[in-house]
Amino acid sequence: MASKRSTIGAIIKLDGESSFRNSISNCKNAVSAMKSELSNIIKSYDGSANSLQALTEVQAKYSDIQQRAHEQAEKMATAYEKSSKKQDEVKESMEQMKTAYAEAQKTLERMQTSGTETAEAIEEQEKATDAAYKAYLQYESAVEKAESRTGYFQKALADAKGEEIEAGEAIKKYASYIEEAKNSTDGVASSIDGYGNEIKKAGES
Repeated sequence: MASKRSTIGAIIKLDGESSFRNSISNCKNAVSAMKSELSNIIKSYDGSANSLQALTEVQAKYSDIQQRAHEQAEKMATAYEKSSKKQDEVKESMEQMKTAYAEAQKTLERMQTSGTETAEAIEEQEKATDAAYKAYLQYESAVEKAESRTGYFQKALADAKGEEIEAGEAIKKYASYIEEAKNSTDGVASSIDGYGNEIKKAGES
């Protein structure tokens, strides 16, 4: 069993896979830490979270998150592309193995019904057919694992892009708050209160 796993592992081997996988957890930890820092910044300005200084610091932290997510999205795009390419290669090899097995099976059937082949020759062909079948099954399993890995990187890419988009939207929102604070007489934004909560204007639900 271990031999079969190692064989499949060799078939679908992807350069840099370990680094790609490690970067996923590293990015999650980094973004989680920055979000905690973000929460602490807002708490440190309890009652004055709508001040220009507070808004600027919050926006800067969102920029850090966006940058980290962007870097991760680029890395995952590379991982997804490489994994997809390897998956296609393994699928192509599987189809070749399937064809080889079918041809070996046909050859065996012809030999068995010919009446002219020796028992030894038929036995050898049976072994060859069995080997071809086992090779096909290995590649079939390899395709499944390759597809699973590609899906894993595809989700990681979507997650990173989602974090980047979310942070980008927050940056834009805080840019408008900062503009409000700069243009106000008291130096605070009017669309957010001192505790970081958005203020709904009349007519908004």
